[in-house]
Amino acid sequence: MRKTAIVLVLLGLILAAVYPLVMYACQSEEAFSPYNLIRIHIVAHSDDPADQQVKMQIKDRMVDMLSPQLAGAKNVQESRGLIAANLDKIQAAARQELEERGFGYGAQVALDEFEFPTRSYGELVLPQGEYLALKVVLGQGEGKNWWCVLFPPLCFQEGQDNTLIYQGEKPAFFLKEKLFTYNRSAWWNNSESRK
Repeated sequence: MRKTAIVLVLLGLILAAVYPLVMYACQSEEAFSPYNLIRIHIVAHSDDPADQQVKMQIKDRMVDMLSPQLAGAKNVQESRGLIAANLDKIQAAARQELEERGFGYGAQVALDEFEFPTRSYGELVLPQGEYLALKVVLGQGEGKNWWCVLFPPLCFQEGQDNTLIYQGEKPAFFLKEKLFTYNRSAWWNNSESRK
């Protein structure tokens, strides 16, 4: 009887410790679904070194322009609205950057669903599929591209060492190839709001 009670108590403690992690992991898998993020995709005119360099300069300008606006966004819908409301300004900024640097071609900007291949960056995997993205095509758009996750703010650079560059607070740890930040107070607040 005493051994059974001890086993039951230990089993209860294990379940009590694991349950919040499992519940939060289930929620965190949705954090990087195609429905909960917005990418930015910048495609260079060509692979010429000058075109690749200006692509990176435009990337800097776009990220500098959009990051402060999206920093306070609470969800993907709010972020989408902020980007959509500023599409003309975004396109004007890209074109101005090209003009100031002496490039004779323009830039086209669109906020829409675009197909992306599977990308692995360390333990973080974004599966192949259609994602909402701000796409900036420079000139003919036949060069190497750069992309980043605008919301939530995680940036990646293609063609380098696949290093994850955090623009916000660095996540605590990874679980099952999904970004998983265990935040007890957020979990507790969420579970309290469901009552």
